Amino acid sequence: MDIQMETPNNRRKLPREATDAKIKVEWSSADGVRHTVAGNARDGSADGLSGVFPDPAPKGQLVLVRFTELGILGLGVVRHSTPVDHDYLVGIALIGDLQSS
Repeated sequence: MDIQMETPNNRRKLPREATDAKIKVEWSSADGVRHTVAGNARDGSADGLSGVFPDPAPKGQLVLVRFTELGILGLGVVRHSTPVDHDYLVGIALIGDLQSS
């Protein structure tokens, strides 16, 4: 199901497809502390995804994205972490192709 939003601010190059895949996002902060947050993808395409997580990821942060059930991973950059109820909607622009883990 194509859930591409038709808004003037939409900068997506490719339409997003709905999903509920389990994902983990990992990064290291400037002080060297490793962070991992697990959540559920909401939608995705070859160039980006959004997911719902219990904790935010820093905007602009380079992250490793693991699709745990699918056995694939890739690099991305956090575009936003928006509070939604008691969670965060995190948007990630993917860099390059996804790889088998």
